[in-house]
Amino acid sequence: MPITRQQANLLFQLISIRYEKGSIILTSNYNFHEWGKIFEDNVVASAIIDILVHHARIFYINGRERERGIKTKMRVKLAAKMLIIAWTLMKKKEVFNPGCIAD
Repeated sequence: MPITRQQANLLFQLISIRYEKGSIILTSNYNFHEWGKIFEDNVVASAIIDILVHHARIFYINGRERERGIKTKMRVKLAAKMLIIAWTLMKKKEVFNPGCIAD
């Protein structure tokens, strides 16, 4: 699903506002090298990626969550699960163990 330049700029502004002020949890079925095609603007895609990966912990999830045809309900469930885990770990100041989200 391509994103227009205006939508990409709005997303960039939102991410810029949150940058170094709070956490951002983002899930995607696309690798970073594919983002230029999605955003229709390699410069904006690169700027968004730069901000997102600075201080980031990136987790690649293999299996059914990675399939292109995954249903929205499953994506929402996974994002909610990761949000709860991230919030809990921030409160406890613990390190994330990717194995804790396995089904």
